[in-house]
Amino acid sequence: MNNEEKCTKIQEHLDKKQDLFKCLSVKDVNHKPHPYMIGSRHVVHASDNHGGMLGKTTLETVPCAHPGCNTDYDQHTSDNVAFLQHLRDGTNDEADKIMKALIKAIGETLVDGFTFVETKEKFRIK
Repeated sequence: MNNEEKCTKIQEHLDKKQDLFKCLSVKDVNHKPHPYMIGSRHVVHASDNHGGMLGKTTLETVPCAHPGCNTDYDQHTSDNVAFLQHLRDGTNDEADKIMKALIKAIGETLVDGFTFVETKEKFRIK
């Protein structure tokens, strides 16, 4: 499932349950060390060995094209995060209830975490 599909799934659940949050996007952040870079050597290897299909085997065989990078493909990791926007002011208790229901509905493996986009709407402690 790609990031756009993940956001759609999150938004579908949010639409049913509340009017406090909206899913703006799901993105890969906190790259460790950086996004894996594909270069001309990958294209040549895929063409010579895999009928032009640039797949995981090529990425595991040919090193990252980032200058000076010697990190293996599987060590180029990141956190997959859903960016949520407040639609109105809400309480901490209300947000907690919504987020717990969301996590229960989508499972704990769809995204690694959530972040809230800065808006004029805020959580209020009540």
